[in-house]
Amino acid sequence: GNVAQMVEIMHLCGDKIDVYSGEDALTVPMLSMGAAGTISVISNVVPRMAVDMTDAFFAGDLKKAAQLQCDLLPLVNACFCEVNPIPAKAAVSAMGFGEENLRLPLTPMEDGNRAVLFAEMRKLGVNV
Repeated sequence: GNVAQMVEIMHLCGDKIDVYSGEDALTVPMLSMGAAGTISVISNVVPRMAVDMTDAFFAGDLKKAAQLQCDLLPLVNACFCEVNPIPAKAAVSAMGFGEENLRLPLTPMEDGNRAVLFAEMRKLGVNV
């Protein structure tokens, strides 16, 4: 989640390693600095939008990639309002993909946060 740290790593390592974004809110900024791709949580919830964002970037349509990054930010925030993977499991379960099983110390998502998550999903066209 620290772009400056990623830039330092890229400076020190050059082309000896591939760097990937592990923070959904920073995918496009990190790609713009030379990251090779992303390891994404939101791609489990809105896979087409996540792919469209990275495809737009790699196709050179930075305006579209940036717009999708901005459009996805409320969902990103909702997906990380509690400890990962609690919101992600709630989201995919609500979409019909498996059960929302968690092991301690993880606990079910708080109702208020769940409502926000599902509202953001609906705004993006996800049926929950």
